[in-house]
Amino acid sequence: MSPPEKPLVLIGMMGAGKSTIGRLLAKVLGRDFSDCDRQVEIRAEKPIAEIFEQEREGGFRALESQVMAELLSQENTVIAAGGGAFLDKDLRTSVLDNAISIWLKDTPEEMFERAIGGGSRPLLKADNPRQVFLDLYNARKETYTLADITIECEGASPGEVVELICIALKGMG
Repeated sequence: MSPPEKPLVLIGMMGAGKSTIGRLLAKVLGRDFSDCDRQVEIRAEKPIAEIFEQEREGGFRALESQVMAELLSQENTVIAAGGGAFLDKDLRTSVLDNAISIWLKDTPEEMFERAIGGGSRPLLKADNPRQVFLDLYNARKETYTLADITIECEGASPGEVVELICIALKGMG
């Protein structure tokens, strides 16, 4: 698969804007868009919060891995991966081998505010959600650096982020 056909996989923390930016990027590039979390919900026929409640995080991650494997087999697509998907070694290897991974890097404060605003983040249903978020961010950020492209999103609008991604992709040849 040549790079223009390879799936583009947006990775990063919850609240990084993967879904919003992914939809816009797909439109600009004339690609299909898939939100992994949404596809998991469709497959499970229930919201992610319910999956976490009934099957815990392990059940969710197993289903997420299946869905991502299917999405990665599609050409000319933009995929918004779940925040923890890239942490799974096998899944990460598959993304790095079969797609172009793009880390949407923003400040923890900005991402937390966006993530908590939706109110449906199972991992943030805690006594101190800000601390849980910061702990997750600190545990994940080193793995996110393994992405093919890192986009600094701080203070940028979704449109500006898409422009930065397009410039980075052109730079890949």
